[in-house]
Amino acid sequence: MRFYALVSGLQLCLQGGASEMAYLQQLGAVAFYRQQGRELELRGTDGKPLLRFVAEEWGEPRLDEGEPPLLPQ
Repeated sequence: MRFYALVSGLQLCLQGGASEMAYLQQLGAVAFYRQQGRELELRGTDGKPLLRFVAEEWGEPRLDEGEPPLLPQ
């Protein structure tokens, strides 16, 4: 997985802009990903996680840890 030409809009809040810049730098360093269930990890070339995302369904009950993910019907 590669992200190229990451662009951001003008930031009016300086503190928020620093967080956004750090996030974009992490995205630019992604070499591959690992997806398991509802969790997505973006990893660097050394294999260490850079970013982690967890999907949640709006209006759906949360899955228990051992429950398999729901498949589309």
